[in-house]
Amino acid sequence: MRYYSIIIKNSDASIYRPPSLASLKLPASWTSFVNNQTIPGALDIQIEAYLAAFNAPVAGTFVRVWGISIEEIGQASDLRGKNIQVFAGMQKGLPLANPAQSGLILQGYIFKSFGNWVGTDQTLDLIVVAGDSPFGTGSKASPKNIIHLWAKGTPLSEAIKSTLTTAFPGYEVDISINPKLVLTEQDTGYYESATQYAQYIQALSKSIINDQAYLGVSIVLKEKKFTVYDGTTKTTATTIDFKDLIGQPTWIGPQEIQVKTVMRADIAVGAYVKLPVTQTTTTSEGALPAGNAPRANSIFQGEFFVKSMSHFGRFRQPDAASWNTILDLVAPPGAAGTGDDLGRGA
Repeated sequence: MRYYSIIIKNSDASIYRPPSLASLKLPASWTSFVNNQTIPGALDIQIEAYLAAFNAPVAGTFVRVWGISIEEIGQASDLRGKNIQVFAGMQKGLPLANPAQSGLILQGYIFKSFGNWVGTDQTLDLIVVAGDSPFGTGSKASPKNIIHLWAKGTPLSEAIKSTLTTAFPGYEVDISINPKLVLTEQDTGYYESATQYAQYIQALSKSIINDQAYLGVSIVLKEKKFTVYDGTTKTTATTIDFKDLIGQPTWIGPQEIQVKTVMRADIAVGAYVKLPVTQTTTTSEGALPAGNAPRANSIFQGEFFVKSMSHFGRFRQPDAASWNTILDLVAPPGAAGTGDDLGRGA
């Protein structure tokens, strides 16, 4: 069964519970799953979440909750600035559902919040800025004191780790970047936000490794962990099974493909995924005579790098495409991709 859990935190870190559901004492602001059971009467929700690294910020991420009360419409503006986490995926109940793939798909803060009432529809719209709160990762209105000091002859990974651990105490930092990123002179700077710092680091790294195929260093944040990557250091790939695909992989640009799967939270921007070898599943009873079998192998084989991703969901809309995750994939240098097919354009 489809699953979601939306948790909004008050300033004292307690969970915001809408007035109409406060007496239920749910472990979330809104959820479809409690005590290991799906709630048949869970409110309908809509999710559009666009995820990318700090150096490539995206807009348009929002969450809509349907069926709220009049009181919640009137109090909608009170949610502005609060931190929000959205968990989603699948829980037990359907043959192909995989609860292990569910989890946190979006975290950030509510930039705008407004309620609406049209006919019989009463909705709450939450415009979300992904990442941490503006006070957590910094902004022009609330700058963070991020000091970058890269000593001559040392790897960039050391400078980034020192910068992030100093500016964000209590956060974990995981770095997997090219060890050849070394300067012949010292580099220093001050930055107001993680976004500003990430944009500088990517531009600097691409100027050092002057290769058009090089992706540059990117920084993403999930929960309390910064992941720093450039695609040149191989990590363990998550296997995407054929049964998880919605439609087929397709070209969207030179050396870039797009894959749509059932909504899942176990894949992140900067990770590697492994696509299935075949596009079909056959049995001996359904096999064609020798020489007449259709081509079964997919041209999109091997491991790919997740450049960006998005989640789209409408909880009570029945078609499969209404609860999905879309992955934009590339095959960086050193990845085992599709060989000659990678040169094909859209």
